Order: sequence, then C-alpha cells, then structure tokens
Amino acid sequence: MKEHELWPVGLYIRNSNLYLYAFDPKHEGATSYAYSRMRTVALRYDEHYTLPEGISMDDCISDPFGVATAEARRVRVHIFNKQAFFEKEKVWPKGSVLTECEDGSIILELTIADPVAFHAWALSLGENCVVESPYELAEWVRVSHEKAMRLYREKNHEE
Repeated sequence: MKEHELWPVGLYIRNSNLYLYAFDPKHEGATSYAYSRMRTVALRYDEHYTLPEGISMDDCISDPFGVATAEARRVRVHIFNKQAFFEKEKVWPKGSVLTECEDGSIILELTIADPVAFHAWALSLGENCVVESPYELAEWVRVSHEKAMRLYREKNHEE
C-alpha cells in the first residue's frame, strides 16, 4: 500500500466516482486520486500549506470526458445524424468550437486530457461519429470498430 502526503485542492465527482484533486509536494505535481482506491485518510491539523501558483480545480475538471490523465490535446470530431442535435445542446468547456454544417452534422473541436474516456465516448456514438484528428485517436477508434465488427461476424450476427 502506498502512502502519500497530499495538499488537497478539492473534491469532484466524475462518472459516479468521487475524486480528490491534490498537490503532491514530494513529486511536485498535482493529480487526481480516486476515493474508491483509498484505504485510510488521516487529516493533519498541525501543518499548513500553500499551493504553488497556477494549481486549481480547473486543471482537473476541464476535460468533459474524464479525469485528466495525459497531456491535454486538441481533438476534432465530425458528428452526424440525430446525434448532432444532442451534442449541439450540450455545454462544452471554454475554448471548444462547434461548427454546424449544411447537412445538419457538426464539427466539434475541443481539448481533452483523458484519451481513454474520449475513446469510450466516441465509440458510444457508433456510426454517428468520425474522429478526424489527432490521427492516433482516430485510428484507435477505427481499429476498435473493426474489432467489434469481427466479433459480430464470428458470432454469426451478419445480416
């Protein structure tokens, strides 16, 4: 079991899970800790701390898909059909750009820092979504769809 001395920044809920966002003075960085993985928590009232400049809750909750687990990067997604209507209605983080196309589809550009959660979201949109960039995320989604198709074919679910 690992022990950490942390300087709490705040708590937040993501995908029905409670997280502590905290600065770790030993590693000189802030990260999220899942409450469900904590065995014990001890509060220390004998010490005070000052967070380094620039550390805030915005760092961990800015990704609409999950907990920031990687370096932030810009993504571009083309969303089609009826799904475009639902995605247009959502409130996306500051800096996101949503462009409506003549055919009713939309192009969504935003910054993410949790590629695993983004991948799951893109897969959940199925045939109504194409990840256009970055290439490695687009390829990951495409390969996942191909694997699913193979599984369906193997199980005789072809029409």
